[in-house]
Amino acid sequence: MPAIYFKSNINIKTIITLFFGSYFCFVLIPLLPVLSYDYHNHQRIFQIILITCIFIVSLCLFLSKSKFKLNISKNAFLAISYFLIFGLFSTIFSDEKLFSLMYIIHFILLFHLLIISTNIKTKQAILCFIYILVAAHISLILICFLNIIFSLNDGSGLNRYNIYVGFINVRFFNQVQIFILPLLLLLLKNKHINKLIVFSIALNLLLMFIGHARGALLSWGVLLCFIILSNSSLKKQAITSIYISVFSYLLFLYLNSLTSSGITVLKTTSGGRYELWFNTLSTLNWSHFIIGNGPGIFEGTINNSRPFGHPHNSLIEVLIEWGGLALLAIACLILNTLKHTYEYLKTHKKDTLTSVIFYSWLAGIIYSLFSGVHVMPVSQTLLFVTWGILLGRINNGCSFKFTKNKNIKMMLCILAITLFTMYLFLCFKSYYIIDPDKGYISGSKFWSVSKRFEL
Repeated sequence: MPAIYFKSNINIKTIITLFFGSYFCFVLIPLLPVLSYDYHNHQRIFQIILITCIFIVSLCLFLSKSKFKLNISKNAFLAISYFLIFGLFSTIFSDEKLFSLMYIIHFILLFHLLIISTNIKTKQAILCFIYILVAAHISLILICFLNIIFSLNDGSGLNRYNIYVGFINVRFFNQVQIFILPLLLLLLKNKHINKLIVFSIALNLLLMFIGHARGALLSWGVLLCFIILSNSSLKKQAITSIYISVFSYLLFLYLNSLTSSGITVLKTTSGGRYELWFNTLSTLNWSHFIIGNGPGIFEGTINNSRPFGHPHNSLIEVLIEWGGLALLAIACLILNTLKHTYEYLKTHKKDTLTSVIFYSWLAGIIYSLFSGVHVMPVSQTLLFVTWGILLGRINNGCSFKFTKNKNIKMMLCILAITLFTMYLFLCFKSYYIIDPDKGYISGSKFWSVSKRFEL
């Protein structure tokens, strides 16, 4: 498959891995000072810093070199281009052009992050990424573990709002967990740390049960069944994880029985998701199947509640905001990834490293059907980074020579810098109008208060 790459003496894989490692440490470790009003804004700010640094490095390499490496197939690259172009058309016809413009440039930078992530394809680079990510996350859940002990000690019960830390919404916490759990399957094979990993899996699942994360648990269950049926090298670890899941649920029942807090063991309501989906789909018209209302401007309400900033379903959100053509393009991109991954793993059955990266990305895709995985800063970054690493593993790298014409290069750089400067300006503008005194709406779209501006 054709690919495009940065040919440079600079160890780009090391630079990118360090950027990612720093990012996940700053957004996952709850002992570090919060940079903004709350953890969500703090995480969004560091996401902007990450994609800014990656953009600057890429621009420097683009100016100095004439060879690039994307490690993605031509069809995948075209699907990304079509998705963004259709999103741009939706922005032009949007009622809130400035906010949609900021949002679509944000996604351009996220896909750029995906493309750069394809360079993390060596075993050493990927293992370094996984170890940093898992270590940062373990530090987060250990704080939660202490909160469980404190809650049981003072008799306050298993209240998820007292136990979860580092996220203003418990679902944002679960979104990160769903990416981490598949990676732990790989580390479970390591005899030196498997006891720590068993504890980490059990604690993650206990936290999911405490938080009533039914969508995350369903995604995890489906993924484990898929692994057992399709991957013999990880089948043992998947079966072990099922036993750990059962143990965690029984432990949850036992710990919950120790207190009289009345925490619901099994949540039976939909949390308003079904109503939100049906209400949103009932507003569809033929224009949505061609072009949407504009990226980032979804707003829905149920039973006169506060507005939701996203519909908790990636398919519905893309259809409403980006339009049917963009939905077709992103669906083709996902199916293209699944097809090439299946072909790769069929001939590389013992490549567990690629397998767990694939399962991590796939778990995020599945969970995006129930939650805002593709919207929130940390899970959104994980989605695109794991996607990029996966594409880097399953595609063969080859050189693609870009133009050496300095004038064309300069024009492209000016265009890129202009869009990037506009993005930073709009991010600052939208952040400036945040008013924490007015409270937080459910399901924030960009910043925690989801304020939007108009022309």
